[in-house]
Amino acid sequence: MNDQKNINLDTSQRGEFYNYLDSEINNLSGDIKRPGWNMWAILVGLATLGWLLLDALESGEYSFQNVIGLLFVLSLTQYLYFSISGVFDSLSTNNQKQARFINVASQIRNWRFFILLIGQGAFLIFASIIFSDDVGTLITTLSIIFAAVIIIAVLFSFALVFLQLPILSSPLKRNLNVIVSVLFSALLLFIIWRHIELLLNSSSTSFNDIRLTLLVAASFYLIVLLIRVPRGLLILDSLIDIRRQLMLGEISIENAVIQTNIALTGLRAYDVLEEYVVKLLSIYREAAAELTGALSTINNLENIYHESQTSEEDQSSLAMPLIESLHNSVDKVKGIIRTTPELIRPLRTRLILMSSAADISDTVDDLDLKFTEAVDEISQHLKILNTRIATILKTYGTSDEQP
Repeated sequence: MNDQKNINLDTSQRGEFYNYLDSEINNLSGDIKRPGWNMWAILVGLATLGWLLLDALESGEYSFQNVIGLLFVLSLTQYLYFSISGVFDSLSTNNQKQARFINVASQIRNWRFFILLIGQGAFLIFASIIFSDDVGTLITTLSIIFAAVIIIAVLFSFALVFLQLPILSSPLKRNLNVIVSVLFSALLLFIIWRHIELLLNSSSTSFNDIRLTLLVAASFYLIVLLIRVPRGLLILDSLIDIRRQLMLGEISIENAVIQTNIALTGLRAYDVLEEYVVKLLSIYREAAAELTGALSTINNLENIYHESQTSEEDQSSLAMPLIESLHNSVDKVKGIIRTTPELIRPLRTRLILMSSAADISDTVDDLDLKFTEAVDEISQHLKILNTRIATILKTYGTSDEQP
């Protein structure tokens, strides 16, 4: 399962990795710097559009309601495009490939974009209410439900980022994604067509309304470009950070290979859960080691009682420290086991979220095997310990001495 951790590179392979890392960084840098919308171009575009917007607003020859209606249609058309794209993306996805999850820590930089999407969802609700009398209760209700779903989805993603929970990097459950995307597409087409029909039947829709709508839409698009951190830039920053740490000796080249793979392709299911799995297994191993020590104490205790030449008084004085040690061992094991819920809860949360988004049955089966073996080992030690303590108490002691 965790075969990435067993990477050993010889000298030639290390050189190849250095060259590969540099080439990935150079390619990503080139893609980001190629001619297009850089920050200065976006700012100039926003200034120009702002000036044109002020000019259009100053003329006063527009209908506020018509502009809201046109912006509403454009916004829904944008989501219709994403929904139809989701159908094709799902159909082209290889269901057999391993699930990959986004390193959510990097997505915190996109918090402004999350807020912008929430604002867009609020606008859709506002526009739906404005046109409620014209389009009817059904269309209004469907529009509000769709906008609410957008807001909830954004808030959910926002929460996942700040709680450091996994986000699936690409759709893997093909059938579910296709069904959801088709339903959303049909819903959006129904709503868009009804609003377009309303606008076409309205004799008050003017060229200035369309002009003002396009200016606002273009401004919104440029704002998105300005505040959203593209995935390519997030990957580039990660690779540069890996190269810097590697050159400064802060990470090994084997670890650098693993981190590069994660930056480019995302986290595997096991990578997301590894922190909690390792800690839990460590706790179980610690508990098993403590029980092994308790069994050794039992051996010493039996040797004392089996020593026929030792008086009962001497046996008692020699046995008391060992009995106290057994008490301490059992209490320590109880304390160790009590810490597991703090790790099991976040592990279970991640498993539920990941299982709902992708097929991670192989990872679940592997973890189930690991934990079953660990728990069985502890259970076996406890069973032997209880049996031997009961035997000693029955033969030599009283119930008051039981740990």
